[in-house]
Amino acid sequence: MKSKSILIALLFAMVPFFACAQISHEGETNDRIKIGRHVWKDQNDQIKAEVVHDDKGVLQSFRTWDDQGLLIDDIRMDAKRKRNEFPPLNLTMEEDGFGFQLIAGQAQTNAPAPRQGERVGVFYEGCLQDGTVFDGNFGSKKPFRFRFQMNEVVPGFDRAVEMLKVGQEGYFWIPCELAYGPNVAGEIPPFSDLLFRIKLVDLN
Repeated sequence: MKSKSILIALLFAMVPFFACAQISHEGETNDRIKIGRHVWKDQNDQIKAEVVHDDKGVLQSFRTWDDQGLLIDDIRMDAKRKRNEFPPLNLTMEEDGFGFQLIAGQAQTNAPAPRQGERVGVFYEGCLQDGTVFDGNFGSKKPFRFRFQMNEVVPGFDRAVEMLKVGQEGYFWIPCELAYGPNVAGEIPPFSDLLFRIKLVDLN
């Protein structure tokens, strides 16, 4: 688990923000969950990515192409990957697709909140839209640490931590525009919306 957390930190730092307006998207969603075949094309109508889900949103496969139309990735997913069964979530959704649900009663009233540039320690678990776990460190002794709002994590992760005080946790729905965008990141397909459970444990 430690090596995966280090990997995801490096991936967070390397991901550029992308211009969504340059990409067209075709596919069906059901209550935010992508189902069936989804295709993304660039402004020249060149296919960039194809991601296939079953009718429950479980990822089946994904493919990506470069600017010359050559296939880069052709991945069939292992059906035995770990999936979480989440409690019923009542996420508050914002206009840009970011969603949150804070878990009440975890932080003291005078608990500090993070400030820009401060090193924060968090426990987290990241899942695809169907609950498939791609990384996390809950259950470990050492929190994942990064400098808050210094572009060391994807924008949606910083935004989630900004909502927490020390000792508090929550669930956060991070749309692909605030996550990895068109990039493949380990087991995360391109254009993936992600669900994180994050707990802020300390500041230093």
